[in-house]
Amino acid sequence: MKVIGILLIIVALVIAILPQFFNCQYDGEAITLPNGKTISMKCYWSARASLIVGIPLAFIGLFLVLAKKRETRMMLAVVGALLSAFAIALPTQLIGVCMDMTKQPSCLLVMKPALIGLGTAGVVLCLVALFLANRQSNGDTPSEGAAA
Repeated sequence: MKVIGILLIIVALVIAILPQFFNCQYDGEAITLPNGKTISMKCYWSARASLIVGIPLAFIGLFLVLAKKRETRMMLAVVGALLSAFAIALPTQLIGVCMDMTKQPSCLLVMKPALIGLGTAGVVLCLVALFLANRQSNGDTPSEGAAA
């Protein structure tokens, strides 16, 4: 379970950090309104939202490493799988990325596939953690029950 937790921490940190460098605002692109004001594109907001998904997911990975009880590991795995699914949904369903293929933006070429792949890896890791936690005995040792 420790290996799965460490791998989940790595996946989560990449989910949080990678989009910050592969969005159109980082590339110097923005939408210019008719009044001259510029606003950020959708990919910028997807990158910001990936922080909200990646940081808690890293803590879930840390807690998976530290958790001893079966029920705790199972619940952490379920929450981790849901957060990983949100990483997939950010660029595909929730916020999105740029649609213009003529400029080949980095958000469409790097950020979107990376979030989908890393989110899928996070879901798989959490499902494996859930399966392993379900198979483990309850984390209580017999000596704890005898001492009471």
